[in-house]
Amino acid sequence: MISTHKRWRAKFSSAGREFKTAAQQSKTIQDLLNRIASGRRAPLASFRTLASDLIELRDATDDRRVDIIASNEAKLGEQAVLEANLRERYPYQRLDVTLANLLNERLDQIDASYDVILFDCAAGTGPLALAALRLSSHVIAPTNLEGNSYSSLADFVRLILQDDLGISDKLSVHVLMTLFIANNPSQKIMLDQVRSNIYALKAIPRPIPHTVAINRATDHPGPGHYRSANEKYSTALRDVQALANAVSERIF
Repeated sequence: MISTHKRWRAKFSSAGREFKTAAQQSKTIQDLLNRIASGRRAPLASFRTLASDLIELRDATDDRRVDIIASNEAKLGEQAVLEANLRERYPYQRLDVTLANLLNERLDQIDASYDVILFDCAAGTGPLALAALRLSSHVIAPTNLEGNSYSSLADFVRLILQDDLGISDKLSVHVLMTLFIANNPSQKIMLDQVRSNIYALKAIPRPIPHTVAINRATDHPGPGHYRSANEKYSTALRDVQALANAVSERIF
């Protein structure tokens, strides 16, 4: 879960101090869910850590902050135990409904402090991903510019959101096209088709370009490495800002 911050303030470690990961601090989504499953008190605020590695956000004098409840690679056995504990405590409803209800109670406690709350979910229909869908108003669905990708996404909207969960009328799905290569003729044709709504999916008109700068930025070493957005994204910064504006205009 990633949240853009409005009021809460955090104390940041100086560059010379050792940085502890969220896992080392037991502040991951898995730690949160384990506490919920065991019936212990688990306020979301106590699991938040600093998310941004950009100096513009870390040292901002206004309200620009990004908090995160980090993910971690839980072993399949640990995940199975967690799900079994939740099913035992709440035996009469679907697991994704249970998770959505439990998380919603905690989100209500911090909702007024945030402008936007984002759930970053892996592809698939696991209980946590379905719970996030139940809690959301908008879905940003990244997908490649390929016909198969779009037909699969259309099936997902129809089969999962509408037929299984029954929440398609409560959600707005926004397709975000990725890995766009401007000089690729087939991708340019596909982009025009998507923009014309040929697949009956609302697409954000600006795709994420396939650039070395963006690829390098997504593989950054971690917090504290970049001193500015310009250093992180370099020549791709204009594209990043334009994409952020396009998404913001679509949703807000």
